[in-house]
Amino acid sequence: LEKNKDFKKLVDDIDYKRSKFEEIQNKINEFNKTYMTRAIRLEEKDPDVVAYDKALEGYRKDYHSGKIDYDTFHQKTSDTDFLTLKEKRDDAVNKIYDQLDKERDSLGDLREYLVNDKETINKMKDGVVIINTARGGLINNKDL
Repeated sequence: LEKNKDFKKLVDDIDYKRSKFEEIQNKINEFNKTYMTRAIRLEEKDPDVVAYDKALEGYRKDYHSGKIDYDTFHQKTSDTDFLTLKEKRDDAVNKIYDQLDKERDSLGDLREYLVNDKETINKMKDGVVIINTARGGLINNKDL
């Protein structure tokens, strides 16, 4: 009878961890689906990105319409003010992606060490084989 209680407790623990893992995995999948869309929307709202994109588009239109030649286009896109705009744009884009990466990383931390303690590992049968194919720490190797 005692063994049945222990087994039931182990099964309940595994079911809880499995449902928790699936919940976290769904959050990560949803985040990944919207990652690029969110990045593009954030870029479209950033004033440094908008300023650079407008300047570059203006120079491209002038070049393609024949208002300026290639040398003038190259000179305008190599000038200090334009390069400063480009640096600000690059910094803004990097901040956007850093922010999104931090959000995604924080989701990944939730699933760390699903097999997370000696007690859980000790409940396993002798000779059990665990194959961890995930990118990340699902198993606490120190306790294993």
